[in-house]
Amino acid sequence: MKSAGKNETLTNRKAVMLMMTALVAVIMILLAVFWLSESQEIRIRAEKSIRQTMVNEAYEDRTLPPAYEFYTEELAEGILNEAETDLLNHYNENRSQYMSGNIYSFTGNGHYMYFTPINAARRGDEFISEDERLILYTDVSYSVHALHSSLVIMALGAALSVLLLFFISRRLLILLEKKDNGMRNFFANASHELKTPLMAIRGNVDGIRSGYVEPEKAYDVIEKETERMSALIGSILDLSKLDSGAVHMEVTMNDVREILYDAAGIILPEADKRGIQVNIEAAEPLFMECDERMIFSTFSNILTNALRYAEREISVRIEKQDKIIIRFINDGVPISDEEIAHIFDRFYKGDKGQTGLGMALAQEYVNLHGGEISAAARDNRTEFVIII
Repeated sequence: MKSAGKNETLTNRKAVMLMMTALVAVIMILLAVFWLSESQEIRIRAEKSIRQTMVNEAYEDRTLPPAYEFYTEELAEGILNEAETDLLNHYNENRSQYMSGNIYSFTGNGHYMYFTPINAARRGDEFISEDERLILYTDVSYSVHALHSSLVIMALGAALSVLLLFFISRRLLILLEKKDNGMRNFFANASHELKTPLMAIRGNVDGIRSGYVEPEKAYDVIEKETERMSALIGSILDLSKLDSGAVHMEVTMNDVREILYDAAGIILPEADKRGIQVNIEAAEPLFMECDERMIFSTFSNILTNALRYAEREISVRIEKQDKIIIRFINDGVPISDEEIAHIFDRFYKGDKGQTGLGMALAQEYVNLHGGEISAAARDNRTEFVIII
């Protein structure tokens, strides 16, 4: 069982890592596609602007980046800006690589430009040298920087999203592992608890057959263990429904006091037999919307638990403040700190406990109603308090 659980946990962790790796890969691909497509769009628009300017200098399209021009000899005249100077220096150093009329890209010192050298025979009415060129260019530095910024923002957003998803997945995985471990422990404990009454029943049946046990005594044991097993199975089924979310509350308006009287009626015969008084202090009806079956089960489990430990008296007090407060007090040996820490744990049984599921069910039902349940030792007595 432990080996299977470890293998399942390892498989779940591998699945999470594989999912995260795949997600990162997809994000990187999407970012790369975005970068390439936007870069291509910037290049196409820049080239279109230059070509249209080459064809018709008077042509203006405000949706395209503007095109500018300068002559190569203007470098010496000192009228070029920084970007134009960098572009011209680059062109002069690599002049042989650039053909007139073709469009090229230039990147340097934070500038992103597209340009084309054009042979120019004259400048206005003035003839110019054959080595001089007209450089027609468009500066897309702003668009490229904006693209870089967008890419960084998107990458950071994606990274944060992946980290958030990773931590959420890890948290869910931990919760699932805890849930799986809880379910494995639950069924292991349930199996163990069911074996105990079954062994007692089987032992007495064999005793009757062999003649070692008197039938009347065996019948009493069999009946007692059958009732115990039936209660255990009922509790297991109720908890299983709660865990699976299959429980549907049937909320109606009910008098809490009447539900308490009905629950007390379950323990009164045994209490009278043992000489234990059951006192309920609730003078007026107290109505609230609740699931009657769940509240009855809660009261019944607490009263049954109190009866096991009480010596002479069980007191129930109901108060109406902002919420309804019900106190269950018994005069038996006060509950210990260790028992307080585990009293609502499933299958935890005190010295006189039976299934170890009654108080766990009581807590689940109170929680479903948005209430609280607690246990404490006060004035040498044990007190359970429900606020609902």
